[in-house]
Amino acid sequence: MVTPSKGSLLVSRNHSPAPRLATLRDPSRPTRGVQVAKVARFLGTPLMPWQQLVVDVAGEVDPATGLPIYREIVILVPRQSGKTTLILSEMVHRAWAFGRPQSTRYAAQTGDDAIAKWKEHVELLERTAFRRVFQTDDVNGQRALIWSNGSRYTPTATTKKSGHGKTLDQGVIDEAFAQTDFRTEQAMRPAMLTRRDAQLIILSTAGDATSVFLNAKIDANRERLEAEPTAPSSTAYFEWSAGLDEDPFDEDTWWRCMPALGRTIDPAVIRADLESMLADPAEGERGFRRAYLNQTDRGIAATSVVTADEWHASADDDSRILADRAFALDVSNDRTAAAVAQVGPNGAGALHMELVKHERGTHWVLPWLIEWFDRNPKAPRRIYVAPGGQAAAMEAILAEADIEVVILKRAEYAAGCASVYDGIVDRTLRHRLTGQVPLDVAISGASWTRGDARVWDRQRAVTDISPLVAATIAVWGWRLEAAREADDYDVLDSIA
Repeated sequence: MVTPSKGSLLVSRNHSPAPRLATLRDPSRPTRGVQVAKVARFLGTPLMPWQQLVVDVAGEVDPATGLPIYREIVILVPRQSGKTTLILSEMVHRAWAFGRPQSTRYAAQTGDDAIAKWKEHVELLERTAFRRVFQTDDVNGQRALIWSNGSRYTPTATTKKSGHGKTLDQGVIDEAFAQTDFRTEQAMRPAMLTRRDAQLIILSTAGDATSVFLNAKIDANRERLEAEPTAPSSTAYFEWSAGLDEDPFDEDTWWRCMPALGRTIDPAVIRADLESMLADPAEGERGFRRAYLNQTDRGIAATSVVTADEWHASADDDSRILADRAFALDVSNDRTAAAVAQVGPNGAGALHMELVKHERGTHWVLPWLIEWFDRNPKAPRRIYVAPGGQAAAMEAILAEADIEVVILKRAEYAAGCASVYDGIVDRTLRHRLTGQVPLDVAISGASWTRGDARVWDRQRAVTDISPLVAATIAVWGWRLEAAREADDYDVLDSIA
């Protein structure tokens, strides 16, 4: 590891770093960026150069129709770069500059985080002259900022059903690194269909392997801009980040990728934070790279049970289950997600584990299983679950649908966890490399419980590990299915 220097940094250094990748400004088009900048000044927070670049490009309009050129704006910047100023200015401008009442919805990591940010925005606005032209409302826990012209700004939860049926002019997904799937975007986009001038704004600091939604946006836009930077697109993309080959401890690297450095961020604070973070040898440098250099950490966490190399080495996209299989169900402790997995032999001397279904909540489990077993009448109507888990609590309703629930013994579940780990390491347990994102995310955040009989630790997991737990249960379930078949074997069946 490189030892950071102790040298001081000059806060007065004049810089305006160019983004690593960005949609280019078309000077032939008018832009609403000037108006957004006026709003920012009125709020008492003039835009920095990087913010002005974003609003100028994002605000470009078609001179023939007056409609925004860009339907989607993706902004990737390091921590504390001024996202709050940027997005609040955009939302205020949207409320007043489009000729009719506008609807804005704001999502963050969770519904509670969105409400907390909404409150912060309200407090900022109350310190300005804007306090005369809005009021707040709270009906049945649904908060709203209502402008005197009828425009509304509401915080929203991160679920597929959030906002369904409500027309939306501006959607904002803040801290997008926390989105482990596409449900928030899937809630907002249908509500924007009838608004030709609607825009979706996605902004964040870089995430890690669990940041499924943000990583997909980054990959798609990097590929597009690197291949043909001037190609027409309905998405405007901006990324300030350091290259993976740049020295994270070199102050010149910081000046190249932190657009607020020397303006609202003191370099000495960055140095102090770096030295503090390096006290954690496992995650310190990785955490600094992600938060301050805006580098996406695609690897499995250093604290995870399985390494990224081991996980990738055990993957095989050509592998699939060729014979009978065992099914398993798991439900997260808070019942916010459930997963169904299957395991069976792949015909090449290994077992194949596969995530079949992973969704929010538990409402879908019973009808989905009934439909699957009805479509596969030769499969035993049997599903395996972990001992003491939330899935075991569904035994009665599953039994009413003639689905047998087999609850593993604790020793069996522990043995299943050990079998999954050993199978991954020695490559006797296969999984697909593509199309299994929730399982990839689960393994990236998994860790062991303490004690001799180690199992996946739900409390310490940094992701939803129900896909991994379901796959683990299915592995041991397959062993039990094989034992059932051996017990049911009749020697006369083999006599012609």
